[in-house]
Amino acid sequence: MLKILSSLWAKYQQPEQFKDDRNEVRIGDTVVAHIKMTLKSKVTKKMTAAQKQALKRELESGKSMEEIMESKLKAQPFRGVVIAIKGHGANKMITIRKIGVHGIGVERIIPLYSRVLEKLEIIKKGKVRRSKLYYLRSRVGKRAVAVKFRDERNKANNTVSNIQPQKLSDGETE
Repeated sequence: MLKILSSLWAKYQQPEQFKDDRNEVRIGDTVVAHIKMTLKSKVTKKMTAAQKQALKRELESGKSMEEIMESKLKAQPFRGVVIAIKGHGANKMITIRKIGVHGIGVERIIPLYSRVLEKLEIIKKGKVRRSKLYYLRSRVGKRAVAVKFRDERNKANNTVSNIQPQKLSDGETE
């Protein structure tokens, strides 16, 4: 009976690949997503004769075209505010919004557990009261990224019992 229960428990637990920093991202957080970008156009188009010869040598050495493409990947950072999280488990996706050049908003929907997302850094932790921050789309300028940030400091230092009375000039206390 114990073996059956343990096998069922293992079946419904999250796999190890889902237990990392990516689970800690929340709505309102400012993140930097490092997204792998292929340089496909540089491999197939506008190649000089020397580049074509180098590609031919790589193909003759036994490498497949996919391996050559993977070697030409570049991580591009995309910094913005998480405005939505959709899905569960392996299908979880986040929507990141940033303000681009000339104040134009740019959004990317990124699968959280894909090979495209190389790394996800949390820069600031936001404190919001909504599950989706779509209202930021209608805002312009600094207001478009206006999110209160969570204070991670110990709140015990701010309690009433820890406040010390101030001494007055003639030795009395308040």
